[in-house]
Amino acid sequence: TPLRLGQEFGGFARQLELSIERAERALQAVLELPVGGTAVGSGINTHPEFGSRVAKVLADETGIAFVEAANHFEANAQRDGLVECHGQLKLIATTLFNVSNNIRWLGSGPRCGFYEIQLPDRQPGSSIMPGKVNPVMCESMMQVAARVIGNDGCITMSGAAGGQFQLNIMMPVMGQTTLESITLLANVTNAFVEFCAEEMEANEEACVA
Repeated sequence: TPLRLGQEFGGFARQLELSIERAERALQAVLELPVGGTAVGSGINTHPEFGSRVAKVLADETGIAFVEAANHFEANAQRDGLVECHGQLKLIATTLFNVSNNIRWLGSGPRCGFYEIQLPDRQPGSSIMPGKVNPVMCESMMQVAARVIGNDGCITMSGAAGGQFQLNIMMPVMGQTTLESITLLANVTNAFVEFCAEEMEANEEACVA
């Protein structure tokens, strides 16, 4: 079935647009802050306005609409918002894996692959195959995606099983893992754009054939 390269990349573009929307939804899931509930959600030994005041300061400083949690007992025990947030990051990772893997295949060749696009040479040469050029930017994105998908298992288990009664002792690993996933996705996306996407070229001869 005939297919234009522009149609393929139009599909990739739509996948990435949906990923941006997912990132925005991910932020919405973590706007409620448990601050002010103290250890078990009752707010014992703290000012009754502490949570709302802290949330306002953070919102003013960051421009993000943070608010105090509606129910501190729920917010302390179950970090469902963080599980939902990281679930969106996992979806973004699956999209990036799919797009980068397809681009890797489209750039395979020139002798025995598709070779419909020319990928920039980032690591030319091989100890066993002179002239071989590995699609390292695509493969780095795939590895990051695999890591983030794995991180989602940690977040899911921590959110579901980590809360006993009114305390979730797994919040440190949830926070660290979520920040790791965000950092990895941001860094690999920027690197892929700079060192691969901006320099890709269509191979007209192979596409016509």
